[in-house]
Amino acid sequence: MGTIVTPSRMLRGFDRPYSSPAGYSDFPFTWVYDGSSLTRGNNYPNQFVTVQSGYGDFILRRIMGLDTVLEPGSGQFQIKDMSGRYFQSVPQNIGPNAGNGSLAGCAADIAILPERFYKELSNIGVDLYDVAPSGGIASAPASQIGFQGVRRIQSNPPPGFTYRPKTYTYVTYGAILGGTVLSPTLTTQVIQPVQNYAFDLMQVYLFFQRLLAFITDSSAALYFQPVQPLAAPPELVTIQILTPVGDNLPLTVTVTGYAIVVRPATNALGQLISTGIEVANAINSNPEASALVFATAVYPTQPLETLTPVGVGPNPVVNPAFFSPNASWAQCLLFDQNSVQVYSQAMLDLFVNAGSYYNNGAVVPLLQYAQNSRIRMDITPTIWSGVEAESSPLWATIHYVGKQRIPC
Repeated sequence: MGTIVTPSRMLRGFDRPYSSPAGYSDFPFTWVYDGSSLTRGNNYPNQFVTVQSGYGDFILRRIMGLDTVLEPGSGQFQIKDMSGRYFQSVPQNIGPNAGNGSLAGCAADIAILPERFYKELSNIGVDLYDVAPSGGIASAPASQIGFQGVRRIQSNPPPGFTYRPKTYTYVTYGAILGGTVLSPTLTTQVIQPVQNYAFDLMQVYLFFQRLLAFITDSSAALYFQPVQPLAAPPELVTIQILTPVGDNLPLTVTVTGYAIVVRPATNALGQLISTGIEVANAINSNPEASALVFATAVYPTQPLETLTPVGVGPNPVVNPAFFSPNASWAQCLLFDQNSVQVYSQAMLDLFVNAGSYYNNGAVVPLLQYAQNSRIRMDITPTIWSGVEAESSPLWATIHYVGKQRIPC
């Protein structure tokens, strides 16, 4: 018996919206090909991603990220259907202006029209010629191709209810730590509870900025993250660790408005004796300061009690502006309400972020989250910018844009 293909019910003029075939349900999904281990300048025909068992059949509608894998100008590709037949008659060039936001030559984004069907356990094939991991894009820490579409499984949809849709956006935050000697790929789970009403997720925006930080030496630091719920805009909070003048002074923390000032303790010789962990504890135990930030002392390689904050001065440390959405700072993995991942592996934030030049934050079809469920995204920082040679933690702000279903 041949393969049974279940075509989507596409628009007929404008009188009928898209829907999955009767007896099936579609869920947004992206199969990711990782090209980070490829050798620059080589050719790699017969590469593939397998549509793994348990995820259902796959409907391909978009390909993104070829500009992170192929050499700009000379790189070429050919895509195969599930029977191994090519989409292109000959290898297709990605164009001389590929990368850094350019869509020239189908470098960054390819729409697959009409959609292509891949049976469960079949392969999405691709031939790659003249590869260049990161594709000449300095802001891409990984080389990935995202095959975006839907996974289709046999199911009966749950009974619906009459509701009134209301535009709604959940905004959630997370401190993204890692990159130190002992935690080079630390992943943070950022959880957003779905409260009051069921929620349809339609689009994701990601924003990154550097955490407030004091570097004590090459392997230690004090990090400060805004607390939740936010008592103040993070960019308005300042931290100062002043060098005290005097002998036998106590460790003090004072707060004026959004400005936090720390004066470490001194000994009989006027030398600093407060350790990083003591400073963090003092801030976290101060009611006014702890309403603004949570302090973390990071000592990956040395005992806490032997280190004292150094490099203090009169200038406040201020949370910087948001980083460019067209540069990659992390890899992300989104989960549905049943804790099933929406991508086959963590993928570039550029592919997830509606604000990036890929404009790929749309969730199609939308993801439904029941009341009292949760939206989970795992974020792994991959580029360290700025305050420390080895590690620069990030503060992530995520906007989940969609609609609430208000019963009526």
